[in-house]
Amino acid sequence: NFNKNERFSSFQGGVYLGYFLLRNNKFHIAPFINLSGGYLESTKFNSNNKDDDGDIKIYSSFIYGSGIHTEIKIWEFKSRNQSLYYQNYGLIDSHISLKIDSGFDLIASSNYNNNYKGNIGYINVGLVWAWGNF
Repeated sequence: NFNKNERFSSFQGGVYLGYFLLRNNKFHIAPFINLSGGYLESTKFNSNNKDDDGDIKIYSSFIYGSGIHTEIKIWEFKSRNQSLYYQNYGLIDSHISLKIDSGFDLIASSNYNNNYKGNIGYINVGLVWAWGNF
């Protein structure tokens, strides 16, 4: 059992593959699939003991899922090029946008804790400063 306010360590890395359903100069919508791997463990009892019996590890698994990516351009402007490599270019197109990704990932199996059952729903929101065309 875990206690209230207990800390956890989590990692997920992989590839997101998708396509744009709608892409114009103000708005993007793109569904995607996710193929990745990840883990989740409690850090409360974490030690440097190499004989860790795995009681704090919750899962380490292949993860797959799907979701939707949306991005809304808020502001477009020109910014001065500060690159050491491309000094001949004066101003470059830039923009600020609001990016929202949401999805649902399925955990294929738990290598450590067979009692763990569950999947991961998420919403990621970000403010993006980008160079180039939207």
